[in-house]
Amino acid sequence: MTDKSIKNTKVLATARIKRSEPISDSGIYEYDPYEKNLRRLSGAEDGLCELGGVAYNVPESLIKNGLVHPRSIEDIRNLFMLLDGGEPYVESEIVFVKADDDSLWRRFTCVGVFDDEGYLQKAVIICKDVTSEKNDALEAERERRGLMDEINKDPLTGLLNIRHMQEKVVAYLNKLTLGKEAAMFMIDVDNYQAINYHMGHQQGDEFLKAVGDKLRSVFRRETDWICRMRADEYLVFADECDEIAASKLAIKLCEAAGQLGAEFVESVDFPHDLGVSVGIAICGLEKVDFEELYRHADKALFAAKSKGKNGFVVYGNI
Repeated sequence: MTDKSIKNTKVLATARIKRSEPISDSGIYEYDPYEKNLRRLSGAEDGLCELGGVAYNVPESLIKNGLVHPRSIEDIRNLFMLLDGGEPYVESEIVFVKADDDSLWRRFTCVGVFDDEGYLQKAVIICKDVTSEKNDALEAERERRGLMDEINKDPLTGLLNIRHMQEKVVAYLNKLTLGKEAAMFMIDVDNYQAINYHMGHQQGDEFLKAVGDKLRSVFRRETDWICRMRADEYLVFADECDEIAASKLAIKLCEAAGQLGAEFVESVDFPHDLGVSVGIAICGLEKVDFEELYRHADKALFAAKSKGKNGFVVYGNI
């Protein structure tokens, strides 16, 4: 027998209910932990109980009959395991899915009934409709995430903006263990101002978006952060990336950008070569903050542009 102190346990289960078996907005059930039966005491018929308002061998019969979503099998087992173990109070939010895949949320409040000696006799389960409450919360969360995306992203390319990029890199560097290397890439589009001068800002914006797409294709979306700092400058931070790996990525990027530039020049008869210059700074071998790492990448970028177009330099090799 477990401690009879009240415990709140959130359990999520999902059941698929037929259209012919409507779910009541509210209802009261009685659960027998010895027979493992669930009996409906009040409320409209629903998919939990069979003919006569009883479900037998709960929760296994519900699982076997396909009422419980595979992801939630362990959750619903845990709910009834807590009741069987003598928990005096368990509250669970359970999602039912109709044939048209509408989600119906119900909050189940389970209260144990004990005899004079403290042994569990049964549990009373009160069902309450919380669909509207849940939908409102989900919509509010979606709106919040949408606003955060707008705040944290560059509106032209959809990449991170410099403010959010700096926040992420600062947090990373604060937790960085020495010996685990990472790389910062500072990237500048060669001859970008000439695009605006000869072709106009609309063509310039289109080229910047195309460069952003190339960055996404070269770097790893799961571990690397890509930012448009300003105008034609980008910043990338690549996790678990030493000098050799960073150099390979820079070569791949320069090749991709050079091809992109050649296609653009050919399509619009542009009089300049286009590509990118890249400065790389490696961190992880010694403690460094964002400002210092940024300065190192900036110096490497300046060296790369001084050497010629569409190339890269690693800080320390200047």
